[in-house]
Amino acid sequence: MPIRIGKRFPAAALWSVPVLATLSHCGTMKPPGGTIETVGSGPEDLVVVEVGGQPALLTGTATRRNRKRNEFDGRLELWRPGQAKFEEQFPAGKDVPPFHPLGIYVVPSYAGPEARFRGRQLVYVINSAGKDAETIEVFSLEGATLAHRATIRTSPDRNRRSVLRGANSIAVTAEGRIFVSTFGPLNPFRRDAPQLVPPGERDPAQRAVGLNTVMMFEPGETLATGAWQPHVTGMKGPNGLSLTRDDAVLLASSYLGRAVWALPWTGPPAAVPPPAARIARLPFFADNIHRSGPGAWTVTGQRNFLSVFLHLAVGHPSPRGGYVRISSHPGQEPEMTALPGVPAPATTVPLGGRVYSGGIVAKDVFWFDD
Repeated sequence: MPIRIGKRFPAAALWSVPVLATLSHCGTMKPPGGTIETVGSGPEDLVVVEVGGQPALLTGTATRRNRKRNEFDGRLELWRPGQAKFEEQFPAGKDVPPFHPLGIYVVPSYAGPEARFRGRQLVYVINSAGKDAETIEVFSLEGATLAHRATIRTSPDRNRRSVLRGANSIAVTAEGRIFVSTFGPLNPFRRDAPQLVPPGERDPAQRAVGLNTVMMFEPGETLATGAWQPHVTGMKGPNGLSLTRDDAVLLASSYLGRAVWALPWTGPPAAVPPPAARIARLPFFADNIHRSGPGAWTVTGQRNFLSVFLHLAVGHPSPRGGYVRISSHPGQEPEMTALPGVPAPATTVPLGGRVYSGGIVAKDVFWFDD
């Protein structure tokens, strides 16, 4: 039975509801069904793409190449439902630059300023393998072939660090407008904090940009050109991002705030999200969020503070976790239904009557019947 989240159903009451009892299990909960073997470590993100008119699963995975220099060998892997091995991976071969995919977002039909890509299915990926700056890598997916098309830089010049330091999740409109959550260092005085202004200059409105901020990229004439600006600052650990089907509203999951926010991206940047924008409070620390149907999203996360600490310190989520579906209908409060049994959860998507889930701890993609 769906549980309504809102003024008439306070979040504190969630702890006494039997349907959520599975989320408090202290052991590792392995879902029935099976696993999909990945080449490297567990997937950082899972998304649904279209291949030959049929849905398929795209995962991002990476193994560390050089710990001292923080370099990774990463891959994007394409899976058709029911297959045991990957069909396509990028990059292929040994002589490739460091690549560590984090957040992934699919634009089914690009309608942005660069005419040669209009109508194509584009995949945007956060690459955190750079030594000094994260980048956004853009791929086209035609048939079952991934082709790299552009690199979007996140550092204005050599004297400034990346505005996406701590980049985590990504969402992109059909017109190519990009949103990135930056779950930055807890200490704002760290030397690797992001900068939008050159060293020595002061701009109070921008000095903390990148630390727990949702950034927005306004596209230029090509995929790789444009300008970054803060969209929402002061969130408690912005993590997962998604968009409504019409691209009008940005959905953001707050990791430390244990909530989901609906943020119209038009208008001036906001210092903090308005209270009315919170559409759901969660009984766990929210990680990734994905649109799973008209007016519906899936949210995945971890349960206790120890898992939060391990996740922030070493990128190691606890096996204790939660997974919910949020359905939103016009004129109604959002509904939240808990689903059981996702081990070490970080990201979850439904596809073809199954639910696929991945986490950094497990090296496989788990699935169970929906």
